[in-house]
Amino acid sequence: MKLKIVYQSSEYVVVHKPEGISTTTEDPKLASCHSLLETQLNHVCFPVHRLDKDTSGIVLFALKRESAAKLSQLFKTRNVKKSYLALCYGQAPERLTIKSPLKNRKTKKMEPAETRFILLKSADTKGGSFSLIQAFPQTGRFHQIRRHLNENQLPIVGDPQYGPKEAKLNFLKTAPLMLCAEKIEFRDPFSKRYMKLKSNPDTVFDSILKRIF
Repeated sequence: MKLKIVYQSSEYVVVHKPEGISTTTEDPKLASCHSLLETQLNHVCFPVHRLDKDTSGIVLFALKRESAAKLSQLFKTRNVKKSYLALCYGQAPERLTIKSPLKNRKTKKMEPAETRFILLKSADTKGGSFSLIQAFPQTGRFHQIRRHLNENQLPIVGDPQYGPKEAKLNFLKTAPLMLCAEKIEFRDPFSKRYMKLKSNPDTVFDSILKRIF
């Protein structure tokens, strides 16, 4: 599998991670976005942040260990703006901000979490209502977007953990998780330029949107 490179500099590379593969893994027998990229570039890479296995979209890898430290700091200090596309069951409002705390899966403690949403499109079909949403997570909790939407009766199509057990339309029975990290924005700590990097959803994701909208 050849990964789509969105942007590359001497310090880092931004790629589109397909749905269904992990960002990185400690098992050398399993392919990951990390291992595929190192093979593709013939260069050591350092993951700076991660996406869930089922989520597609933009991931950033450093090309030097020193660069990884600087870039990781941007994410830790929340100096990276991230936006996602999500196809959900139900009719979403035009704008929605969810601030409900989420339980940490390791400590079991409730932690503050905030996600802002904007409705892009909606449709009423024989299988019910659907909403295409742009999501802007303000915090980085585990499965934050998926959990926040499900808690508000807007489960993401194809979500095996939080979505409905039965698809509402036949062609959605094999749908992947309809969540894509579409864009990141940050101040490049090396060039000092403000970067706006965007990637299009996977082909299957896009074809499902066209069938609904």
